[in-house]
Amino acid sequence: MTPTAATTATPAPATAKAPPRDPFADDDSPRTGPLAFSWQLVRTAAKGLAAHKMRTFLTCLGVIIGVAAVLAMMAIAEGASQSVSSRIRNLGTNLIFVSPGHRRGRGPARSAAEDAVQLDDGEKILASCPSVSLVAPDLTRNAQVKYLSQNRPAQIVGTTPEYLECRSYGVAEGTFFDSDDVRAARLVCVLGYKVAEDLFGGGTPVGSRIKIQGRSFEVIGLMEEKGDASWVSLDERVYVPIKTAQKRLFGTDNVSQIIVQAADESLVGSAELECDAYMRARHRLGPEVEENELPYRIRSQREMLSTMSEVSNTFRYLFGGVALVSLLVGGIGIMNIMLVSVTERTREIGIRMAVGATRRDILLQFLVESVALSIVGGAIGLGVGAGITWALARFAAWEVVLPSSAIFLAIGFSVSIGIFFGLYPASKAARLDPIDALRYE
Repeated sequence: MTPTAATTATPAPATAKAPPRDPFADDDSPRTGPLAFSWQLVRTAAKGLAAHKMRTFLTCLGVIIGVAAVLAMMAIAEGASQSVSSRIRNLGTNLIFVSPGHRRGRGPARSAAEDAVQLDDGEKILASCPSVSLVAPDLTRNAQVKYLSQNRPAQIVGTTPEYLECRSYGVAEGTFFDSDDVRAARLVCVLGYKVAEDLFGGGTPVGSRIKIQGRSFEVIGLMEEKGDASWVSLDERVYVPIKTAQKRLFGTDNVSQIIVQAADESLVGSAELECDAYMRARHRLGPEVEENELPYRIRSQREMLSTMSEVSNTFRYLFGGVALVSLLVGGIGIMNIMLVSVTERTREIGIRMAVGATRRDILLQFLVESVALSIVGGAIGLGVGAGITWALARFAAWEVVLPSSAIFLAIGFSVSIGIFFGLYPASKAARLDPIDALRYE
């Protein structure tokens, strides 16, 4: 028997198992790595948000308002802080002010405080304090100023010619009074810019005569325009010789303060100590007397600058905190809409889980949508906030400064809001049971 060739079946070659389909992809292309997967998440989130444009916009509106409010408030606070600091620095950082203290009580204790600083204290401080280069007494009171039918209140500042150098002021027209005018207590004055404008309507005041407290004064000069310093308008002042203010206007031997100029900014601390030593010796007070018990007060321009900086920082934090509340409200709106979206898309979530999506995929999908809402709202809010800042500077003439820290704070906080308030809806979607989700109608 001739053997026949056995027919043997050749096994079919093994085929590679097809990769699972990306449940977030719009086509049948497989995943190609983490970056592609992330891009699909972004595309899916964008489509989900674009499906409800009006709802998406209204959700973003809370974040837009919050970011814009943060930027505008921070710009206003920063502008005010820099404006005040700049004006204080322009007055000189090497100035020291010796003024009466604020002792409580009545009778002798209060009188001692009011009489604590006298006119001759300035000359003695200059002579006995090596770190001091210049002094200028200052007696400031309010009074009525009148020219013909024009009448207005003003601050009357009695001082000496050294006041101009101490304060870095200048005379725009005419001249300032001199030492002879001070010694003779002459009835001459120099007007601040706003006072002259109100009384003379833009005309030259030099050579005219005005009345202060019913006394006739000759106007010999006009001060340069200075603007406001903190809450005081420097242009609503009238300057007269110190002895004229004391003897012929207000009837007092006291002064409001003595302005002391240190020889150099580095000597301000030494000048303060020297002034304090003189004043303690003059009032027969030992070193054991506490500062708050002294009948006088010594403070420097740097101390004032530090105090104003602290006040400005307080307002900056207050404004920023109030504005951040708007972002929190926007975040609550994002969480509300995302919860509604989870409910509406429950069946879709079930289908995606059935074709291979993991709980992590579902979590990331809704978290990306939440963050996308906050990022879009934050970007638009940046533009709106910058526009508000520009409008305030352009039309309201406010001094505003938009610091870069405010921009990073607003954007960082808006993204954090998106993550924080989107995490709960996303985790709720990820915890759905696939069977129950598929049955959901």
